[in-house]
Amino acid sequence: MPRMGTGRCALLLSGTLLLSGLLAGPLTTSAYGATGAGVTGYLVSQPAISIAPSVITKAAASVAQTTATLNATVNPNGGEVSKCEFEYGETISYGKTAPCVPSPGAGEAAVAVSAPISGLTANTTYHFRISATNATGTSKGADETLKTLPNAPTVITKAATSVTQTTATLTATVNPNGGEVSKCEFEYGETNSYGKTVSCTTLPGSGTSPVEVSAPITGLTANSTYHFRISATNAGGTSKGADETFKTLPNAPTVITKAATSVTQTTAALNATVNPNGGEATKCEFEYGETISYGKTASCASLPGSGTSAVEVSAAISALSANTTYHFRISATNAGGTSKGADETFKTLPNAPTVISGPASSTAKAPAILAVLFFHAQNPAAESLKLMSTSLTASASGAVSVSVSCPAGQGYCRGTMVLRTLKAVAVSGQRGKPAILTLARSSFDLVGGRKGILRLRLSASARTLLAKAHVLRASATVVTQAPAGTAQSQTIVNLRRR
Repeated sequence: MPRMGTGRCALLLSGTLLLSGLLAGPLTTSAYGATGAGVTGYLVSQPAISIAPSVITKAAASVAQTTATLNATVNPNGGEVSKCEFEYGETISYGKTAPCVPSPGAGEAAVAVSAPISGLTANTTYHFRISATNATGTSKGADETLKTLPNAPTVITKAATSVTQTTATLTATVNPNGGEVSKCEFEYGETNSYGKTVSCTTLPGSGTSPVEVSAPITGLTANSTYHFRISATNAGGTSKGADETFKTLPNAPTVITKAATSVTQTTAALNATVNPNGGEATKCEFEYGETISYGKTASCASLPGSGTSAVEVSAAISALSANTTYHFRISATNAGGTSKGADETFKTLPNAPTVISGPASSTAKAPAILAVLFFHAQNPAAESLKLMSTSLTASASGAVSVSVSCPAGQGYCRGTMVLRTLKAVAVSGQRGKPAILTLARSSFDLVGGRKGILRLRLSASARTLLAKAHVLRASATVVTQAPAGTAQSQTIVNLRRR
């Protein structure tokens, strides 16, 4: 009997055909006989039959923003695979192909194949499947998908805000580029090596537009430069922004009010020291006035700069009232704030008496009130003061003039005249309870036989009271000194504005 090879066969004997295990397909018969036996037989055979490849689409690997590797298995089922490729695209219509590597051959076992693809779009879903062909036909695998990675976030470091001596708020924008941002933080420090981090107050999500992010930081050093940048991470990677800087504010100036100098009746020099604490002093002035409400200012003669040591400053002031107490303090400003010194005081000098030469009997024109001193020859230790009028008149500037005569035969006549309110009054801008207010004070010094003008100047508070009352009742107290002794007299007067 001949060999039947890889096909199926059956033996036909004595006119009967036995068929067993045949596949669908063409049958081939052949006759043979045995010599001398008289037996004739028939061989029925069917050639070997192949089927299309068996294919399985596998998950993609090495997926990045623009590349991926497609995977599958192909079993040739004994038929040489003439074509093996992956179909892929953004829909199940695919549209593109990539050849398999390696070729799966003609065996009867599954072979792993793959294909690297490129030119993909970030953050995009792709469909793909395997396709393999042998002589029998083509098989296509099931559809699989992959999603490319998003681009790393797009970040921009913005300027810091709300900067003080020890705190600041860092700001930036982050575009997630469609990938969920898993980490968002600011790196900061006194150099561009940073060294510290602070998380963004909120994560910017997974959108495709820039999102504002920020982070407050504390524990900074005054008057110091800091570097910072934004850092954000999604599945596509980490992006770091450009370096930005800010400088913390300096501490406000350290100031000390010093004693006034060069004090006269109407002028004085105010003094202080100012330490700018490293911040440029943009304003330096003295506040002054007759109360702790001050009311007036005088700029320092020169600004104290931006150093870190105390600098002496001063200001000359004028148009003061004689024999008057003034309050003052230093005030200095830099970017860190304004500091005001402690309150200090000085008192202007009294006016010297004005003497008019001439005999005591001179008929010189008298001012609003005429005070005449008589010294009794019979009793030199006693003296009397005679007021020619009890009405005093003050000019708009608060000047009050009084004529004083010293009798002939006396060595000198010296004294002080003080005007005070009759009742306790409350002065605007002054603290404390109402009190008797000194309106004006001045002194005189005449030689015997001479006449002089005693000039008084109302204080600012007195001028304010007079402006409101129009007529102010006051006590005029005169303390006199003469070779014979000391005496005092007091008279109630009406003070009016001229």
